[in-house]
Amino acid sequence: MRGDRLHSVPVKPAKRRRILEHVVETSFSPDKEYDEKTVNRVLSQWCEGGEVDHVTIRRYLIDARLLTRESGTYRVAS
Repeated sequence: MRGDRLHSVPVKPAKRRRILEHVVETSFSPDKEYDEKTVNRVLSQWCEGGEVDHVTIRRYLIDARLLTRESGTYRVAS
């Protein structure tokens, strides 16, 4: 990560999780719901000019249980 952009994602799980936590903490509000289009737009901004795409980051966030997805609605996991 350089500044506010993801250029790659760490392979080591602990480092990856810290990066993903930072993305969630700085981009999403815990008391708000987001549609997929909004999540994609936010994550695309993080991925501009990097080697990783927003779909991969979204999947990592779901897999790490940092975001939840239900019926097309995303929320910060509690």
